[in-house]
Amino acid sequence: MSRTPARLIAPDRLIAIAALVLAAASFLMNSRPQGAVASPITANDLGPADALILNDAKPKKADGPTSVKVRAEGGRVAWSEQPTARAWAFGVVHVDKVMKAILATPSFVEKREEMERDAKKDDEAFGKRLQELQAKYPNLTPQSPDAETAQREFTALREEYNKWREGAVRLSEKFLAEQVEAAYRQLLNAVEIVSDREGIDVVLRTLAPNESFDAKTFIEARDNVVGRVLLRYPDSLDLTDAVMKELSLPQ
Repeated sequence: MSRTPARLIAPDRLIAIAALVLAAASFLMNSRPQGAVASPITANDLGPADALILNDAKPKKADGPTSVKVRAEGGRVAWSEQPTARAWAFGVVHVDKVMKAILATPSFVEKREEMERDAKKDDEAFGKRLQELQAKYPNLTPQSPDAETAQREFTALREEYNKWREGAVRLSEKFLAEQVEAAYRQLLNAVEIVSDREGIDVVLRTLAPNESFDAKTFIEARDNVVGRVLLRYPDSLDLTDAVMKELSLPQ
């Protein structure tokens, strides 16, 4: 049996085909790769179809392709063989809010307090040694017989304290950097779990666009602007609460 060429399709059939395209595209856009449950086909549904061919009314190149083949691949709409030519599902997480909540949990706070106690203990030990030197050399003047000896001991103690303090600052900075990375790893793991559960492909980090800057310097204000990667988006994209719930964080 011969087939009727596409250019001879009647207008009423073209309307039906257009409806098929819209219905199928709507179905594909709402499908999910993980845990997706097929919806029952009703009398008003069109399909199934392996692919749809859409004519390009304004092709990019005069001698280029004049149509696009749309199909479902991996639960996503695809329009070429390129792996980037997919309709990905997006989500957004307010990273600053989640990171602060993680760093405020007891496991992180207790470790910081322990390090602060150790540093305070060492600092107090230096203070005690200074008091002992002051008691050893009371009423010291430049003319005192032991002035030179006292000066050497005070100088040695000061140099030892400064060296300790520089090392303590470096250790503190390294410790805090490790805490931030550990908190980030927890955040990332929670994002992976929530994304797999919700069928999300891409998650962007941002700051809440409408939240106050709470900035005291120009640098802080600038960072607040730069950190707001998205200036507007639907609330349905926000995964922040779901991620915090996964981490058992207060909201």
